[in-house]
Amino acid sequence: MAMNYSPRNYGTPRNYGAPRDYPAPLASPGLNGYAEDSDGEERPIGALFSNLGSQLSVLLQKEVELAKLEVQDQAAKAAKAGAVLGATAVLAFLASILVSFAAAWGLAEVMPAGLAFLIVGVLYAVVAGVLFAQGRRRLRQIRPVPVQTVKTLKDDVDVARSSVSRGMSGPPSHLHSERELSK
Repeated sequence: MAMNYSPRNYGTPRNYGAPRDYPAPLASPGLNGYAEDSDGEERPIGALFSNLGSQLSVLLQKEVELAKLEVQDQAAKAAKAGAVLGATAVLAFLASILVSFAAAWGLAEVMPAGLAFLIVGVLYAVVAGVLFAQGRRRLRQIRPVPVQTVKTLKDDVDVARSSVSRGMSGPPSHLHSERELSK
């Protein structure tokens, strides 16, 4: 079943890295205030601006969907990092209690008990520091801002400004064609 990619129906994006379809301007304004449609019919400028409004509405809806997908992806990464840190904390706590007593009492056989417990405590502080550094490194890899959506929104604004400044006539702007080539 083929998807109809008209200005009002883009279809649901599969992933946020997929190329996007942008409809070409439907008409260019003529000297008499009317524009010729793709099938040769003249349309008033008001109808073109109405069509532009509906296309911008669809574009904004798709940008919101893209942002949601990016945020969900980053939230999933954050949840995995949090789960690893939580499991590490619980296991480290339980293990440190059991092993600490065993090691401290074992060292207490050859040195004073206070010094034995201090050595074991310092050892566990070092291990906890290493685990903390690993968890912090994973958290730093998370990008809470949807970078791709911000970039495409900026590109869309540039294309819209260019289209409005051209009066919706002439070939597509250089920004639009550069974006399509970069995909």
